[in-house]
Amino acid sequence: TKRETTESTTLSFLAQGIWIERYDPTIEDSYRKQCDVDGRQVILEILDTAGTEQFSESRITLPP
Repeated sequence: TKRETTESTTLSFLAQGIWIERYDPTIEDSYRKQCDVDGRQVILEILDTAGTEQFSESRITLPP
């Protein structure tokens, strides 16, 4: 759908700096980006799923 396409292209732009003009839907894509959070370097991992009920829960994993 249009919404899923917009979300996926926005994630791609935020993580990779690339705007996708033509998006081909997949079951999932993953992105990694190194970021500064409160002066600490962290790796942000984003899993962009197809939006099905099977993948409806989000997970956040934080280091100890």
